[in-house]
Amino acid sequence: MKSSFETTPQCRFCRYYDPQGRRGGFCRMLHVGVEATWESCPLADPCFVGEVIPVRPRVTAAS
Repeated sequence: MKSSFETTPQCRFCRYYDPQGRRGGFCRMLHVGVEATWESCPLADPCFVGEVIPVRPRVTAAS
């Protein structure tokens, strides 16, 4: 079973979705109009993927 981070349940959560108007949008991968609430296709890719990299504290030079 996939975790919630690995799935993109609706078109509006996909990186290829461009909103247009109130509820609709455009899929840049399929080059078609889509509804935001539609179930995503197998080509869907979450907007934020990959590993989170921790930020190191900023080092300042002593004067």
